[in-house]
Amino acid sequence: MKKSAILLLAALLGHSTLGAAEIVIDDFESAKSNWIVKGQGLRLEPTDDPSEVKEGKAAGRLSIDYDQPFSSNVKCDLPDLTGVSASSGVLTFWLLGDGSGAKVQISFIAQDGGVFSVEKAVDWSGWEEVAIPLSQITFNQFAGADQSVSTTLDPSRLKSFTIGVYGALKAGEAKHQFVIDSIRLLP
Repeated sequence: MKKSAILLLAALLGHSTLGAAEIVIDDFESAKSNWIVKGQGLRLEPTDDPSEVKEGKAAGRLSIDYDQPFSSNVKCDLPDLTGVSASSGVLTFWLLGDGSGAKVQISFIAQDGGVFSVEKAVDWSGWEEVAIPLSQITFNQFAGADQSVSTTLDPSRLKSFTIGVYGALKAGEAKHQFVIDSIRLLP
């Protein structure tokens, strides 16, 4: 999906793009990584291989190399999302798919421990721009002992962003591998 199509989607959702600056979660251009791996088997490594970069000079290669259900993710802290609308904001990123049908789970974690998630089956090979309206990201669970968390997505209260990959490997496959680039939020 081209950037103009994303802006059209944002406009159709009632979002005015005039004067609105996109918020970069990660474009992988900085040598300093903000990502933490939680669990085993999933890795996020920088790549500057031109065949694995969609925009700019670098991207992040996601690899999962075990045949088990989802049990790990990579996590990064979020910048200030004040001004991002839960009803009209759009998360966008480029994903180089492997056609495996494995699922990528995107989650936002709120300051109170609430987890808001959406998943997408990677049933394509090659680059695809993924655009997910924040209104489609739903409360999933709470992280921690306090069950009095808000079940309403409020971008100003989000503290971190996670990516998980899961799905059984097919016979003969050693791992799933995707490349992600230009993770952004349109307010």
